[in-house]
Amino acid sequence: MATTRNAATAAPFGPVIGQGETPIASGAYAVRTDSAVSVFFDNPERRTRIPEKFEGFVRETLPKVFGSAADSALAKLAPGAIASQGNLLTDLPIRGVRIPVNPAWDIMLYPSTRPGRDGPLVIRYSAALMPANGVEQHR
Repeated sequence: MATTRNAATAAPFGPVIGQGETPIASGAYAVRTDSAVSVFFDNPERRTRIPEKFEGFVRETLPKVFGSAADSALAKLAPGAIASQGNLLTDLPIRGVRIPVNPAWDIMLYPSTRPGRDGPLVIRYSAALMPANGVEQHR
């Protein structure tokens, strides 16, 4: 019975990249720990404060980190669904972006900022697969 419970609560997939640093797109690389990944893009072409640009970058890179399951989850989201989940610079770094995978699991994504000349810039996001009903706020 314990085996069934563990199987039911096990994540349906994980990152497809190996642990450590992996280039994933021009001007961007991912760093994977055990089950979480941070994607770094602090360069003039990639960093942003524009929600639509951030969403486009997530749609480009998340499937390279989590594979076809992430691609399928993103395909179910209408354009703008990521950008409209809250203020990119103030809300989403704390609350996160929820990308539903199935009724039990979400990919939770947290943008990170740094000060820029004209205000904060998003330069990284962290992502992990989490149970849909037990997501905690990122600190």
